[in-house]
Amino acid sequence: WIEVGDGSLVDDGNLPEGILDYEALVSDGDGSNLDIERSGSDLLFLYTGGTTGMPKGVMWEHHNLRETQTMALRALGEVPETLDE
Repeated sequence: WIEVGDGSLVDDGNLPEGILDYEALVSDGDGSNLDIERSGSDLLFLYTGGTTGMPKGVMWEHHNLRETQTMALRALGEVPETLDE
């Protein structure tokens, strides 16, 4: 888990084991991009409590997310008919 926010998860400034502080991770990084291969089948995990309060998760492939966003932007007239890869 990564703690993001005002630190309200802890009252003494010490995070429980297994919890990483986002601000510390960012400040300790060198800012360079990772040298990794990416593909359209890479997954995005989305979790929500939904309206029922029961936790749910979905796995969405990157190309599906990109196409959904492109379709929405195109419908709003914000994206040309072809995109440069």
